[in-house]
Amino acid sequence: MAILGAAVGSLTAGKISDTWGRKPTIIIGDLFMIGGAMLMAYCGSIPVLVLGRFIAGIGFGMEIMACNVYLSEVAPS
Repeated sequence: MAILGAAVGSLTAGKISDTWGRKPTIIIGDLFMIGGAMLMAYCGSIPVLVLGRFIAGIGFGMEIMACNVYLSEVAPS
């Protein structure tokens, strides 16, 4: 389920990154990862755990896409 969330996150991160910038996209991805981790930590059933994995996966996908582009822009040439 996390892989499906990562696919959704990486597909949506491009538009968010172009609109708001790379750094806010990374921060939004961090918030998704924190929210998913909190949901997984305090879940009471398997469906809630799966939902937490999906939400955390969205954050992972956003991070994978945005961090590489941000680092290539910031690094000296």
